Amino acid sequence: MAAPLLAWVSHNPSAELAAALDAAIEAPDPGPAHYAARASLPGGLPEAVWRELGASPSPAMRAVVARHSPRAQASELASLTRATEPSHQVRAAAVERLAAVAFDRATVVAALGDGHPIVRMAAARALARRGDDEVPTFRGVAFDGTPLAQQAAVTGLRIRGSRAAADVLHEIVADHPSESLQRIAAIALGEPLGEVHPPQP
Repeated sequence: MAAPLLAWVSHNPSAELAAALDAAIEAPDPGPAHYAARASLPGGLPEAVWRELGASPSPAMRAVVARHSPRAQASELASLTRATEPSHQVRAAAVERLAAVAFDRATVVAALGDGHPIVRMAAARALARRGDDEVPTFRGVAFDGTPLAQQAAVTGLRIRGSRAAADVLHEIVADHPSESLQRIAAIALGEPLGEVHPPQP
């Protein structure tokens, strides 16, 4: 369902609309748009339906869970971020949704090492949005994570763009054992970082 139409549904709730969507879901072959729209209305979807969607062979149905499920479905969301989920688009959406409705640091950090760049970027953005409290998290991954996760951590520090983030990027340039990551961090520092300035000696 197009985002504007879904937003209209969520901002114009009514018993009649909910009943119509319930009927559509009960009819043969309901589409993901029906579930997404019903999830945005008061009452949402029953837990059993969320589980059914999460186990669906259809990526579009699993994406409904990844994009619209509530906090109560955090465990379902977390499962959709893992490598066992074949769709990188579903994994990325699940990472962003989990970070927004039921933040699970370990799960989001694990996604920094995902095999697909879109998922890694989603995780980096999700952590960066949480502010400087997550800068130490990025630092830890940059020094101790897998190579893919290390690069994603540098990306997250670049996205964060704060003085604290820049300090860690400088530390990576100066002290990281990987010359490749040093270069990546130096490139991040070479681009505008807002109010960030190199640390004073």
